[in-house]
Amino acid sequence: MTDQTPQVIGGVDTHGATHHAALIDPIGRHLGDQEFPATAAGYAALPGCPAMAP
Repeated sequence: MTDQTPQVIGGVDTHGATHHAALIDPIGRHLGDQEFPATAAGYAALPGCPAMAP
């Protein structure tokens, strides 16, 4: 049986007022991205954002 776990690479580009999260697959195809405010609410939303869960 082969491993069917999806492989993704995630990253966050941080700025003063916003952060931008993105996911790509192992060959660089864009899977999703989302921007968040650099606030407590934005930090709280980041782990559950759709871009971070393909």
